[in-house]
Amino acid sequence: MNTDDSLVGMSFAEYPTVYPQPGWAEQSPSKWWQAFKKALACCRTTVQDINRIAGLTICSTSSTVLAVDEAGNPLTEAILWWITGR
Repeated sequence: MNTDDSLVGMSFAEYPTVYPQPGWAEQSPSKWWQAFKKALACCRTTVQDINRIAGLTICSTSSTVLAVDEAGNPLTEAILWWITGR
């Protein structure tokens, strides 16, 4: 969105879901970050003046558990909501 509340760019990047054993589903926080940076780089190529960008939105998984340390660094892979075996 720009300062006139107009959509000026849109992009997406996929990241994998890993199934380490039956009933488990995980995603890597580092893959999330890589996907975010890739999508943002694509959007920046369509924006003439990045100083007029007023907001970003991100849509991803919900009800996902990610344990972090005191500094916000991930301690594990993200555990997705549809798991059945933990």
